[in-house]
Amino acid sequence: YFASIGISAMGETMKRALLLMTTAAAVTAAPASKTSPAFVTCPAVIQTKVSVAPKVAALHASRRDVLGSVASSLVGAASLSVVLPQPALADVTNKVASSAAIRVVKRSLRELEELRNSVDFEDYTAVKSGLRVPPLTEVRKNCCVLIKGGEDGPEAEALNEKYTAFIRSLEALDSAASLGLRGRKGVNMNEPFNDAVNGLKAFLEVAEQSAVIPVQYTEAQQS
Repeated sequence: YFASIGISAMGETMKRALLLMTTAAAVTAAPASKTSPAFVTCPAVIQTKVSVAPKVAALHASRRDVLGSVASSLVGAASLSVVLPQPALADVTNKVASSAAIRVVKRSLRELEELRNSVDFEDYTAVKSGLRVPPLTEVRKNCCVLIKGGEDGPEAEALNEKYTAFIRSLEALDSAASLGLRGRKGVNMNEPFNDAVNGLKAFLEVAEQSAVIPVQYTEAQQS
């Protein structure tokens, strides 16, 4: 009786062992499902992850290139605005003042030429008073403005020479008119008058040439 019970118990144990072995073999041979952890590491998914990484890196690189180009353009524009030469402020001011001075000198020349009849008729009073009304009263000041405007140009020396000759003739004309008013006989006003007119014309011609010379740039601005 006890022997039969032992054999029966041993048979049950063997059946259970065989059932466990069969089940394990079936599980090992079955294909992995999509919900199993093995699917996460499949080659397709790995390939997808690897192929996306270069695209992201390229996107970041292109953004850096664009930002770098914009920054370089801004720096270049700023450098260009700094390097561009600018005319000297004092030189520009003198050129503007010279244009106005030339107009005054031209009017002075016309007023001086209108004294010719008074000179021919030896009207000393008219000549004397004519030299003391505008714009002739301002001719010296405006001539000096033109000399100042052309002091850095090639006509600087010529401007000074023409101005000196004109003023000398103008003062000689005024002195001759004064002598005639005091009663001196044989006073000739024609010679100093012609010299004054021609002298102012010569000065005006040089001044106009000097005024059209391009403005000068300072050495610091040129470098």
